[in-house]
Amino acid sequence: EKLKEDIEQGTEPSTDTETTQNGRFEREQIYRKLLFDTALFPKQEKELFNRLKLPELKNCYFHVCCIAIDKKDGRLPIDKIQDTYLLKFAIINILKEFFDQYPFIEVIEAEEGEYLVYFCSKEKTVLHDLHSSFKWLNNSLKTHLNITVSLGLGSVSEQCTELRHQYQEAKKALSNRFFADKECFSNYQPEKKISWKVERLLDNSLINAVVKLDEAEVEAALNSWVVKSREHPASPSAIRSYAVEVRTSLVKLVQELDLDLSDCQIYAETLLSANTLDELADMLKRLSFHILHILKADHGIRKEIIKVKQYVTIHLEEPLHLEEAAELCGISKAYFSTIFKKECGESYLNYVNRTKMEKAKELIQWKHLKVSEAAAMVGIFDDSYFSKLFRKYIGINPSQIKVK
Repeated sequence: EKLKEDIEQGTEPSTDTETTQNGRFEREQIYRKLLFDTALFPKQEKELFNRLKLPELKNCYFHVCCIAIDKKDGRLPIDKIQDTYLLKFAIINILKEFFDQYPFIEVIEAEEGEYLVYFCSKEKTVLHDLHSSFKWLNNSLKTHLNITVSLGLGSVSEQCTELRHQYQEAKKALSNRFFADKECFSNYQPEKKISWKVERLLDNSLINAVVKLDEAEVEAALNSWVVKSREHPASPSAIRSYAVEVRTSLVKLVQELDLDLSDCQIYAETLLSANTLDELADMLKRLSFHILHILKADHGIRKEIIKVKQYVTIHLEEPLHLEEAAELCGISKAYFSTIFKKECGESYLNYVNRTKMEKAKELIQWKHLKVSEAAAMVGIFDDSYFSKLFRKYIGINPSQIKVK
């Protein structure tokens, strides 16, 4: 109740520690150095442990938990408490209450949103006790702070000097929330290698679905991959790396068709930073849909280009302005110019003029029309300009055409 009142009033929650705020900050710095400074010599580590003045407990076992706030959409869900400083001490209070059955406990914020819980127990195994009460912890956090956490438990040690190693194990155990999304409880186990079936399950099925322009099949392929990945869990880093390989295959598909993917925001770095399997699958889904829509648009544009070419052939006696052709496709003049040149290998103006001159040559050579008549039939009424275009596209003067 006191904690709830402190939170609602926006004041720092009281703690049961006897150290001052400065002393607490100093202890946090010592713990962070022990956890993350890999350049420490054994003598330096011993000095730091001595500065912590840990209680001398006989017949006790040391345990380490890494507890992390569950993220929402890749972000820490700090909404009810805007002050992260206040949030930190509120979480520490609740965690201390959760672990208060043990003779020694220390809780610090090791990294943003992640807390080290270092404690001793008389029993060697604490897994069952922690797991059975983990639901209470999250219920309390939901009630007071509107957050949930996931917990990773490292192996047990009889020596306090194994802190860093135990913390690394707890972090690896915590990485299992990649599969559970949130409120995950996991103890450390050696990493498994990604199985061949899971690793190669997605490539062909997803690319085939994209090529077929089938959104439902894309979703089905991804859902199947997620299910299989949960059935055969591998290290999250291996699965993220495989997702990057899938992205590369999808992007290559677009590049081979010489299409533009510059506005896609799903980069390799984005996939490697995915917090959960579901989030990773959602990223691949958005990328697949984006590429699928590009292919759909390209397929539609190819049909529109054919339509424009047919229109030009039928209306050669008309001016056939660029604006008119773009409007026929329902796209901007600039975009039409770009895709027409990419598709046809020449500009729209060149295509129109060349088609007009080829038709004029046919009229002169096979229909026996005079040069001026042939020019008029393709919408050109300036004989000098017509002769200039004819030489450019046919290679000779219109008067040199031999009638057949």
